[in-house]
Amino acid sequence: VDRMPPTLIGLEFVVVDAAVAMEFFVDVLGYQVVEQRRHEQFDADFYVLGDGQLTVTLLQPTSMADSPPFPEPGPRLAQLIFASTPDEHAELHEAMAAAGLPVATASPSMFHLVEQFRQAALGETPAFVFAAVEAADVTEDG
Repeated sequence: VDRMPPTLIGLEFVVVDAAVAMEFFVDVLGYQVVEQRRHEQFDADFYVLGDGQLTVTLLQPTSMADSPPFPEPGPRLAQLIFASTPDEHAELHEAMAAAGLPVATASPSMFHLVEQFRQAALGETPAFVFAAVEAADVTEDG
């Protein structure tokens, strides 16, 4: 393989109590709260924490009934988010498709491995999400 491997840039957790999770990530580990809002599509609160290299997203399903319920509301590590440059992203997508891996394309700059493949190959795992970002945002150190 001639391209750099994608860089792990983010983790997404579904949590029962965002305050407890934020106490750990912010108060103990030192992450900063970057964003806090309602989820755009589901009945959930959405928090983005960062340390300058890794982004941690917390999703707390709620029962406000202002949008559809959050699918799979149980607490878990829900996603691993990998980034590569746009050119490497396209090459990675093509390589996965050529290898027969089932990928679902969310947009020109984002795709993920489908759940059935992840479960068959790796057991219960979070989603593997691959995103294209500008070169300045992806470094060899993370």
